[in-house]
Amino acid sequence: MNKTFLYILFYCFVLLFPSMTNAQEMKIDTKTGAQIAKFAPLIDLGSSNLQVVFMHKVYDPVLKRTEKRRQVLVVGDTASCYQEYGVFLMNEAIDSIGRNKVTFAQAIELTNRYKAKRFSFFIAKNFAQNRLLLSDFVSMGSMQYEEELPKLQWKMSDEESVVLNHICKKATLKFRGRVWIAWYATDLKSQEGPWKFYGLPGLILKVESEDGEHSFVAQQIINEAHRVRYDDDKGAFKTTREKFNKALRRSKLNPGQSLAGKVTHQDGSSVEMERRFYNPEEKE
Repeated sequence: MNKTFLYILFYCFVLLFPSMTNAQEMKIDTKTGAQIAKFAPLIDLGSSNLQVVFMHKVYDPVLKRTEKRRQVLVVGDTASCYQEYGVFLMNEAIDSIGRNKVTFAQAIELTNRYKAKRFSFFIAKNFAQNRLLLSDFVSMGSMQYEEELPKLQWKMSDEESVVLNHICKKATLKFRGRVWIAWYATDLKSQEGPWKFYGLPGLILKVESEDGEHSFVAQQIINEAHRVRYDDDKGAFKTTREKFNKALRRSKLNPGQSLAGKVTHQDGSSVEMERRFYNPEEKE
């Protein structure tokens, strides 16, 4: 079995089943498992001595269901990367073995161990270049867009709260269709935060949408030596923010239409698919 096929097979698993639970662990036969897996190269944006693990909760008012996403913010001097925590841990484990030594079976085992999913998702902020790169899985493949770091107009407040034993001050923000309430720790000297948030005089440890549909809450602060990096996905479709959001909305609300001609019955008719979980951070 050649390496190209192994590469495609592995990513078919992790991309086509981004919501796979621990009970749905991937398995592979012994012969295939002995082959060396192939991974995308990594773009390195520098060293990091600060990582913050967040729990992102999202509520879909139509399905009346909440999803929880454990994510990590890896902070460097001039850049950061926000991604799924399981993917971050898996990449660290792969490095400890050797990126050119990991077998397909080991890759599957690590995926299951760290509950790694949503491999395509990351948000990389590059302050030196004033750019933001977002990547995620949409419909049948990865999509990416780049934009200038958005100018966030925070309104400061003297109101205080405690997050992870840090006294935090309050700030509010109107951004792309939502009102956000943030809590930042002035004793942690970083302007960073989860998702696209940044620009406050202290590390952002908690952000909630005013309507309660989104919340990002820090669970753990880690001071270890890591690298700020993300997958260099050459196959990702490059687009604009507006087109990305439109494609994401279509793939979630009308997945059958977005897969028209790709997933069909034997008679050629499109497979009807139910609306998926959907409530994006940006409304406009």
